[in-house]
Amino acid sequence: MDFFKRVAKEFFYDLRGTALLAKENKIFFLASGVAFFAVFSLCPFMIVSFLASRVLLRTVSSVDETPQQLTNVIKSVLPSLDPKIASEVLDLLRQNTATGVMNLIILVWCAYELFRAMSYAFEHISVEGRMRTAFWENAIAGFCFLIVVSISTFLLFVTTAELSSLKSYLQFESWSLTWFKILVGITSLLSVVAGITLVFKIMPTEKIGWEFAFLGSLLFLLLFICGRSCFAVYGEQYRALNQPFYGPFVTFIMVSVWIYFLSFIFLFSAQYAIYLESERKV
Repeated sequence: MDFFKRVAKEFFYDLRGTALLAKENKIFFLASGVAFFAVFSLCPFMIVSFLASRVLLRTVSSVDETPQQLTNVIKSVLPSLDPKIASEVLDLLRQNTATGVMNLIILVWCAYELFRAMSYAFEHISVEGRMRTAFWENAIAGFCFLIVVSISTFLLFVTTAELSSLKSYLQFESWSLTWFKILVGITSLLSVVAGITLVFKIMPTEKIGWEFAFLGSLLFLLLFICGRSCFAVYGEQYRALNQPFYGPFVTFIMVSVWIYFLSFIFLFSAQYAIYLESERKV
């Protein structure tokens, strides 16, 4: 019991130190800049991930054949999204084939700009705060972009594919469907944690230990789960009260608020990893 009390005390002490450091680094304003790029990068990023899943994963029932599952994925990323808007986003993803090379380049560039903004934010929240050259800034942003696209493609695949077909494709015929579903869920969760850990490891301008990057990713996951549950309730109330005033713009307002929240907790979790590393050096 004393062990858990000590761990909880240290955790809240570290959170307090992180909050003070985040206030000093003006994370609220940095999150606004990241959220601005995220609002305009979200659809291109989803289209790129969608196209990657279509090109690479044709062996089992794909996202083209499972619109309801894909709609659920969209609503899990953007809670309280109006069902009509979610269906329109799904139609946009399914109809946008990006057959032209120039269209694909524009999509990738729009999605990539988000990671340029993130790279700028990480430079300012790092304790050492040394500046990178333009080459390394673009290289790291591009690498993180590829990481997140790969994880998004994988998540789209495992969440929309027919489990029985996927089980046969991966040669897990001896597993029951229930156990295989649990395995897919655990694998999806681990892939998200691994991706965020890698981003927290390489994006700061100082050396961050793997253990601290991992703890930062766990904090982000915890804040995301709690925030999503609370935002779902808030979104329903906000929509009911403000739909007559804002009309169709109410969805855009709610999505913008949610993306800002995601940007803030992402940078705050990264600041937590950086704070833990700086405390170890003291």
